[in-house]
Amino acid sequence: MSDDERDEAIAAAARAHLDRSAEELDAATGTRLRAARLRALAGLEAARPTPSRRRLVLAAASAGAFGVLVAASWWLREAGAPAPIADADELEDAEILSATDDLELYDDLDFYRWLEDDAAI
Repeated sequence: MSDDERDEAIAAAARAHLDRSAEELDAATGTRLRAARLRALAGLEAARPTPSRRRLVLAAASAGAFGVLVAASWWLREAGAPAPIADADELEDAEILSATDDLELYDDLDFYRWLEDDAAI
């Protein structure tokens, strides 16, 4: 006989014994047992878990962290945006800095500006 079969046989014998003893109870004892059973079931209903304070604190902390994350990403996005160029000189400087040309050409930039102004006359 395996362990499972032996456990099932013991459970069946215990069930049969408890059923016979329940049938032999007098009415007063049966009433008290039913009342105790109802009180136990009512206690189980009262003991059911409700949203605890810890869950509420965790939810509030999560919402706060999400708000901080959104604010930080918004701020970083705004801080990373390039500033608009105000005038033509700054635009020209930006073009010079971003160009891939040989920078020696820009050493004589004043000469080229003078030459351009002289040609316009």
